[in-house]
Order: sequence, then structure tokens, then C-alpha cells
Amino acid sequence: RDKNPYHYAEIDERLRVKVKRIPKDGQFIFASLREMKENPWEKVKDSLKKGQVVSGRVVEVGEKGLVVEIIEGVEGFVPKEEISYEGDVTYKKGDRVSAQVLDVEPSKRKLILSIKRTLPKPWELYLQEHPAGSKVEGLVEKIEGAKAYVRLAPNVMGVIHRSDLSWTKPGKVEEYLQVGQSYQFAVLGLEGKLVKLGLKQLTENPWEKVLSKYKVGDTVRLKVKAVHPFGVFLELPEGIDGLLPISEMPKGVRLEEGQEVEVKLIELSEGKVTFSMKGEEKAEEEIVKPESADRGFTLGDILRKKIKL
Repeated sequence: RDKNPYHYAEIDERLRVKVKRIPKDGQFIFASLREMKENPWEKVKDSLKKGQVVSGRVVEVGEKGLVVEIIEGVEGFVPKEEISYEGDVTYKKGDRVSAQVLDVEPSKRKLILSIKRTLPKPWELYLQEHPAGSKVEGLVEKIEGAKAYVRLAPNVMGVIHRSDLSWTKPGKVEEYLQVGQSYQFAVLGLEGKLVKLGLKQLTENPWEKVLSKYKVGDTVRLKVKAVHPFGVFLELPEGIDGLLPISEMPKGVRLEEGQEVEVKLIELSEGKVTFSMKGEEKAEEEIVKPESADRGFTLGDILRKKIKL
């Protein structure tokens, strides 16, 4: 890399070189001092592997990245995007650095390195400072389908899924979050390079109340929240919706939103509540039996009288 010959030899010093070319005019002989030495790439062709961490010295700082010398004669290139997570180039010529080998082809004298991959990951540092269960603030930058992306720090993004917006069945993400707005979130953990977030975890889980307060077979009086072709949704006082399937409704019964109805719990587990009205229908269809055999006539009594006649 150093093209100044005076850095390799002194005047009047005797050198062993390899003749490369003799011009016809004979004025100069082209010789190589480098080719008299062992090819440094031969030294590293078996030792350098992808993923390996090496140390070296910065020998050049450019707009597209850094050049790092691993050993004399073996240099690697660090692309700008692989220098740091912040994207800043703070290194200068002569600095010692550690780097991870991304690609190596000794026959082509090609070595691609990454400095940032040897550094602590920002999202992991963030989680150390804000462990699962912590309450943090973030800015919603983008909403895509059933999830939103949240800026937590300059180099840390979070993600929140629709299922973590509400304990009840959530609607669209836009009903809870707006792009450009800041909100409080609960830290749930990591999802790849993203910090996983939640909104519902900041509030008490209503399912715990429901499961401790009610049991299968209980009769409750509730308001109709929504009517659908497959049945109606009824809302418990705790804010949990349960389904009254059309198959569990008496024939001919039509319910409307806001109407109160008495139902029986026939299925109860976290995330699912099912009601039935059929218990009432069966009660109405029951035949009232005589209180005593002394009252009225039995079919046997009638037949015996006819035989006598």
C-alpha cells in the first residue's frame, strides 16, 4: 500500500529482487522486491473463515468504507454500512479494530469485514436497560396489516401485534394506534432485531376475574352487544364478550342490540365464553305430571271399564 520505495530500502543497500522486464533501450530494469517474499494470502487462505473475528489496523478511510490491514500484505474492506449501527464513521487511520469476516476469497485477494457485528447490538442493550415488564414510551412510525412498528431509540425499533392491543377481541390496529403519535407500551421481550411490545399488558387481565367469578352452569342476565347470522355476542360486566350461537337459541327467537336476555354458561375458558338459551325452552316444554295417582284416570282404568261393558 505504501508506494514510497524509500520506506522499503536505503540508498546503497543491496537487495535481492526478481527481474520482471528489461526494456529494449536498456536504461532501466523493472524488478520486484515483493515477489521475492512469500505471498501473504497463502499464509491466511486456510486460517481465515467466514464468521471469524480478526484484529487489524485501519490503513485507509474513504467515503464507501474502511480498509483494514490484518497482516502485512493482507487487507480487508469494511463497507460503510458495516462500520457501526449508528452509521457514523469515527475511526481514523492507524486505529486498531476488531472485525468479523463476512466473505473471503484468497485467490482473488478479496476480504470483506464487518466491525459493527463485533459490537453489542443496540436492541439487546435496550432490553438489558428495559427488561420484560418495563413500561416504555415509543413513537408509532408505521402500521402494516396486523402490526405496528414503534421507534424506541435512534437504533432500536419495536413491534406490537394486534393480539397484544386488547384483552378482548381487538379490531384494526388503527383503532388503537395512530402513526406519528407516542404511546406507553409494555416490554414483552425480543422478536429478532425488534423489541416486542404490548398495550393490553399495561392493564389488568379481565379473564382472571371472569374465570374466578363464573363457572359453567351459571345463569346470567346480559345485554346483546352485536347480532350476526351465526348468533349474537353478549357482554359480561368485566368487558369480555361471549357468543350465544344461533344453535343455542329457541326457534323463532329474534334478539336485538341492547336487549337484555337471560342465558346459561355452557363453555368457559380463557379466550372463549359460550352461552345457551335452550334451558328455558326445555323448561317450558316439560309436561306437568299429576301430583297423586288418586287424581284423574289412567289409560289402564279406561280400558278395563270398556272391557266390562
